[in-house]
Amino acid sequence: MQNTLCRFIKILACFFLFMPGFALRAQELTPGVIHTIQCAADSSNQYSFYLPKSYDAQQKYPLLLFLDPSARGNVPVEKYKQVADELGLILAGSFNSKNFDAASSINSIPGIIKDVMQRASIDASKKWLAGFSGGSRMASSYAATYEGITGVIGCGAGFAGPEFLTGRQNIPYAGIAGNTDMNLEEMVTIKEQLTNRNKDNLLLFFDGGHEWPPAIQVKLAACL
Repeated sequence: MQNTLCRFIKILACFFLFMPGFALRAQELTPGVIHTIQCAADSSNQYSFYLPKSYDAQQKYPLLLFLDPSARGNVPVEKYKQVADELGLILAGSFNSKNFDAASSINSIPGIIKDVMQRASIDASKKWLAGFSGGSRMASSYAATYEGITGVIGCGAGFAGPEFLTGRQNIPYAGIAGNTDMNLEEMVTIKEQLTNRNKDNLLLFFDGGHEWPPAIQVKLAACL
């Protein structure tokens, strides 16, 4: 009887160990470590994930989800993990959302947000999108079209359409651009338009071109 029970426990343990996502769930809450996660509801929707070193499951944390134009979700998460540690942010970066493919973003964003909220302690009132280039345009467009996003950081590009500018909602917007960025003038114009419509906004500059900005600019933007 005892041997049968032991065999049953071993089989059960192996079953859970090899369930999709189970092994990652055992690791993903390790603070200070970047993980690649498959969404539990859709394993094809993947993202880079980072908890700040001081993470405490008993507290609530803002979520900052990055959209890279080339679907390099790990690039901004790696670049800004120190900001996450300093401000107490949870970071995610989509491996599916990419430039010139709106559907990839629309399908990826809500799935990642839902998955992160099931795995970590998120402040539902502080869910931000941050994008670079085409990812920036998608971030503002998604925030204006769908509910739940409470802030946008747009890097190196403005809006995909008029929704964010003309919508009734006042979602705080922080723009960041390099002083030699090809879209610099556009970013300046957007700030003027948002200000004229009494929408909360900020525009930051850095010494550089069309690229993800330095960590200090993202840190300032996240404080908006």
